[in-house]
Amino acid sequence: MGNDSILQYACHGSIRQYLQIQTKPLELSLQLRWVEQIAEAVAYVHSKNVLHGDISCNNIFIDHGLNVKLGDFAGSAIDEEPALVYYETSHGHPSITDTTTKSEIFALGSTFYEVMTGLKPYKWLPDWEIDDAYAA
Repeated sequence: MGNDSILQYACHGSIRQYLQIQTKPLELSLQLRWVEQIAEAVAYVHSKNVLHGDISCNNIFIDHGLNVKLGDFAGSAIDEEPALVYYETSHGHPSITDTTTKSEIFALGSTFYEVMTGLKPYKWLPDWEIDDAYAA
């Protein structure tokens, strides 16, 4: 196959899309499975000297078996090159301006919060108030 990539089909869309159409809370076992799978995916990507740069429930997709897949690597930082995009405001710490392992861990925690609660962190606040909250 060489350098070709085969992408898996995520028939349930992103985690965020999936959460929005649920009429009852997810089973805790499913939430914990997703958290573990996301952590494993990020650890694997980091082991290849890649920083995703935009970890969120919007960029994690669900297959037919309700397993999650990390996707949308469009803005990734490879081998310490700068990333082309940055996290959603609710998933990025304002004092960390570059994509680093620290910023990835912060985004990972925000993603876990969303998986477990069904809500984006600070969903009720505009972006500027989120930035101000961290600046305080």
